[in-house]
Amino acid sequence: MAVVDGGTEAVPGTIPTCVHKCYAGGMAETVSVREFRHNLASYLERAHLGEEIVITRAGRVDAQLGPVTETRSVSTSEDDGGGDDVS
Repeated sequence: MAVVDGGTEAVPGTIPTCVHKCYAGGMAETVSVREFRHNLASYLERAHLGEEIVITRAGRVDAQLGPVTETRSVSTSEDDGGGDDVS
């Protein structure tokens, strides 16, 4: 794996991990917005499985992604039947 923008480059069929092993020991992994966008599906799956992901922009914390702790009703402006869109 090659280091890309503070994270790692994705290998098809794998979930990227932080080169700093940030998640080891219960810490959230920190990734740049660029890395997050590049591997969005993988990070969403990891959050679904219980991991917390901290997203940075220009070196500053911008957002945090993690598992849903309670069931919520989600409404969308258009229902395409796919179930992937969240408003």
